[in-house]
Amino acid sequence: MAIYTGLWSYNTEVRRICDPTVLKAHRMWGYYAAYLYTGGLVVYAINRRLWANRLVTYFVVLATLAGAAALTYSGHLGASLVYQQGAGVRQPAADCSDYAE
Repeated sequence: MAIYTGLWSYNTEVRRICDPTVLKAHRMWGYYAAYLYTGGLVVYAINRRLWANRLVTYFVVLATLAGAAALTYSGHLGASLVYQQGAGVRQPAADCSDYAE
């Protein structure tokens, strides 16, 4: 659901914000988080059914922690989009003079 709504709003916000590279990085890190969590879940499910290998369990924990880090950074970028650039909130000035990094 997050990917669907993110892509839906991306098409409108990319034209309205002053620095679209932040929006692209936000989308990229969101995908990384989704890939890491999905990969960890799949490996966890297979590991529970077949092997029960402790090394694979450590991999799942690392994938989950890396997914949490990617999700945290994606959230940071999303907050900077809203609070610094007004994504989804307001229209910035035409010359982006009110944009401060």
